[in-house]
Amino acid sequence: GVKKAEVSFNDETAKIWADCRPTALIEAVEMVGFEAALAPNVSLTVIGMMCQKNCGSTVEKALLSISGVEQAKVSFENSRADIWGNITSNEAIEVIEMVGFEAFLHGENSNTKPKKKDK
Repeated sequence: GVKKAEVSFNDETAKIWADCRPTALIEAVEMVGFEAALAPNVSLTVIGMMCQKNCGSTVEKALLSISGVEQAKVSFENSRADIWGNITSNEAIEVIEMVGFEAFLHGENSNTKPKKKDK
């Protein structure tokens, strides 16, 4: 069952601590007339994409190639990549940079993110 729940009406989000399947929680929310989905494990801002068809698809395919990634959604329009699965933000950023784009945690400013040290 549910141990704890925090709901934000302003953000339209809920954080739920439970000892049941996430799909059971989603089904329960949908049964009372609301939409629900799991939040991504990692959300990144991606800089440098010029279109969805080529750039967005390239980033998405690169993320999906990582072992442990179950789902990735990349939006050129929102400059965003959402990733579900067993992955760290550093792993995702590294892969995105390998295909030619800059990435940082969603909500951070690119000017305040830590810079990589030269080797």
